[in-house]
Amino acid sequence: MRDTPMAATDLPAGTLPPGFAEPDPASALAAFAAIVGDEHVVADPAALERYREPHAPPAAPGAVPAAVVRPASAGEVRGIVRAAREFGVPLAVPGEAVPGRVVLDLSRMNRVLEVDTTLACAVVEPGATYRDVHDEIERRGLALWLDVPDGEWDVPIGAGPSPRTVGGPAELVLDGGGLVAPDGDRAIVTKTVVPLLHEPPAREPYLVTLPCEEDLGAFVDVVRGLRRTMVFPTAPTLRHVLLDAPAGTDPAAGPDALQLGHWNFFGAVHGDARTVELLLPLVEEAFAAVPGARLFRVADRPADPADALRVRAAALAGRPPQDPAGLRDRLGPGGARIAVCTVAPATAETATALDALARERCAAAGFAYLAAFTVGPRELRQACSIVYDGTSPEAEARALALCRALVRDSRAAGARASRARRVPGD
Repeated sequence: MRDTPMAATDLPAGTLPPGFAEPDPASALAAFAAIVGDEHVVADPAALERYREPHAPPAAPGAVPAAVVRPASAGEVRGIVRAAREFGVPLAVPGEAVPGRVVLDLSRMNRVLEVDTTLACAVVEPGATYRDVHDEIERRGLALWLDVPDGEWDVPIGAGPSPRTVGGPAELVLDGGGLVAPDGDRAIVTKTVVPLLHEPPAREPYLVTLPCEEDLGAFVDVVRGLRRTMVFPTAPTLRHVLLDAPAGTDPAAGPDALQLGHWNFFGAVHGDARTVELLLPLVEEAFAAVPGARLFRVADRPADPADALRVRAAALAGRPPQDPAGLRDRLGPGGARIAVCTVAPATAETATALDALARERCAAAGFAYLAAFTVGPRELRQACSIVYDGTSPEAEARALALCRALVRDSRAAGARASRARRVPGD
């Protein structure tokens, strides 16, 4: 523990809501150490750097927490929450804004507690990652798969104020320190349920490439038809070519050089062998309505392990990808990323308008256009990543201005921001 005081909050006396103590950071740190041990309270500035907000640029103010506590059990979490409330110290979990807060690092709570092969789900502690669940499934030789969001194989499943899984929390600690079943509003997850998939007897990953930037609207129309017939039981995502280009690719390189389309859809059909052979031609036939669209099976692609379809085929089968590097890693140690995610009606017109808006704003600000569109039964979600040199104040200012402009201007195209980072670490 460090000797310098922890700047947990600058609220003046008399401004706290009823039931909250005036801040006493020193007493809070001592109480935390009594609960988890001195070695699991991190307050040294150098050691806190590893807890820097992951997508903030290196020099961003407030991107490092005031302190970190590493509990090993739900009981320790309860004690920490009660002590924080007693001494007026705000808590956060990784994934939340951290300025002035004590972060609960739940990585020690990383056990896979149960895997139910009948109901296809797992119960895990919040510090467990999808990779931990995958490794346990592999260790036990179970015929189960994971459905993992892009880039989250090594992210703690319970990170954030609510779990990342659609299975939901199994056990929560409320802000008063009580241990409950999942009924609370503001709570820290201590157990969560991870939904799994039964491994099908047959599967066929595929890639559909769309040759023109203007093909986005046609894609939305085709997908809506396939969703109605349940050929696509889940929401498919169309990705811009630069999202799947190898690191170091010149943004000016054409899709043909990468053997991709301007837009690319990675999918898979599952079932028994007859189902696979029936569904894949239906997908190919549907996309034939888009001039120049092509469907590739894995056998049609180059044998290179770095081929985009071969890389993503692992994730489509519930396995960790071969290339886990993130977008910001392409810039090296100074890489930073902020993102804007919008939601709008799932129509071709709205998709085309949002695409044109984001493309124009990115070009005007001097950034590569890195976007993906996910088509739901009624809603369309656009995720636009802004990757830049975080060591450059000028690049950071342009990136933040672009992020704010996208949030503002997307409203005129019929969209609303669902998630956006408009300041570093927010």
